Amino acid sequence: MIENILQLSGVLAPVLFGFYKYATDRKDKKQKDEITALKQDKTASGFNIGLLSNLMKMKLYSSLEVVTKVLFNNTKATRVIVFVAINGKVEPKKVYALFGEKDDGMQIDQEFKGVEIDEPYLHTLHELEKEGSLLVETMKLRSGLLKNIYFKEQITFSYLKFVKRYHLTEEDDAVVYMSIATDNDVSFNSIELTEIDIKVSTTYRSIINKIAN
Repeated sequence: MIENILQLSGVLAPVLFGFYKYATDRKDKKQKDEITALKQDKTASGFNIGLLSNLMKMKLYSSLEVVTKVLFNNTKATRVIVFVAINGKVEPKKVYALFGEKDDGMQIDQEFKGVEIDEPYLHTLHELEKEGSLLVETMKLRSGLLKNIYFKEQITFSYLKFVKRYHLTEEDDAVVYMSIATDNDVSFNSIELTEIDIKVSTTYRSIINKIAN
């Protein structure tokens, strides 16, 4: 009797072990599949969110083009650029163009990616944030980067507008400002400046806030 039990145990043991291993492997596979599925869902979700975000930002950039065309039609502006200065609470080292367009439709933001600024340019930025707006004449600017850029682009007058300071980290802020410039021999008049002021403080600022967020 004992001998038969031992024989039966010897036969069943591999079978039971095989079944246990099969069940365990199946459970592990199911768990791995569930984890993989969750990861794929998360990846897909993230991709969709990112895609929607990018599409939304593309729409917002189109909105910038629309309001910029209004300025071109209603003022002497021949070039509009939205700049951001990053790196340092008080002394940014470089500026980047978020958006730039000429009155002929040419996109020019790529020309101003990571431009290192000098002391006169930095002084202008400090003054701009303090005052909120500056109407500058190229011929009266201090010698330096900004004056050289305006000469190169044949800019005669530029209306600089402070948009907003965004907190990034404990060390860095992003200062967004705009340059609405013209190559006309005559500067912007008071009606044009008011038009620009209104557009920057409402439409431009609203769009830029959405892009920043």
